[in-house]
Amino acid sequence: GVDVSILGIIRNDERLEGEGFIRNFIIHANDLLILEGSVQGIDEFMKQTKTHYISDSDSDFEFQHTSLIEAVAPPFSRSIGRTATQLSLLKLRQISLLGISRAGRSIIHHVRNTKIQPGDVLLLHGNSSHLENAVKWMECLTLERRDLQIPQRKKASLAISSFLIAIIASSLGYIDLTIALSLVVIFYITANVIPKIDIYRSIHWPVIVLLGSMIPIGQALQSSGGAETISNILINISYG
Repeated sequence: GVDVSILGIIRNDERLEGEGFIRNFIIHANDLLILEGSVQGIDEFMKQTKTHYISDSDSDFEFQHTSLIEAVAPPFSRSIGRTATQLSLLKLRQISLLGISRAGRSIIHHVRNTKIQPGDVLLLHGNSSHLENAVKWMECLTLERRDLQIPQRKKASLAISSFLIAIIASSLGYIDLTIALSLVVIFYITANVIPKIDIYRSIHWPVIVLLGSMIPIGQALQSSGGAETISNILINISYG
């Protein structure tokens, strides 16, 4: 079998969860499944069940109340020496332990039955309020939040092929490279290969502001003759 657990089911914008409830639940077409397991295990599960990844941008369901956090288990934590199953994290706390980082090594198989040790970094998933209460109850220390995302492998081939087409077309002289790459970026946005929010976040706005402020300075230097004066000085210095 595949080491994957179904943590919840989203049907008609309603989230259904609960360890005993989900175990006896019949999955319908268009259900959204919340899975727990390793990347390899989830990939194998998807191959066997013919399901596919879906991101929050692909769905009308609001995911903002669920999140992923990382927490460190200090020596005084009540989770030390116990497993997620023994702690009843899913049953009583409504959160899931997705992975453990121990001394630089990731534990992603049989996570629920792995005893937690001091210094372990725990990857937890669940409702934001449940996570906060569970971390306090476990006496763990929350780490600074990072952007944790699931790659969209389904669109990887589409992204690579479109990029290669642009490079080949440019190298053969059919289109300018700048225009080709710009068209690829536009295609990525319209095809949702790159979520729009990620594009906005990746823009380094201080650099944009700096470049924008340098444009009038450059125009002023050119119109006043300052640019020519500076270039002549540099030429004289280079020739000694």
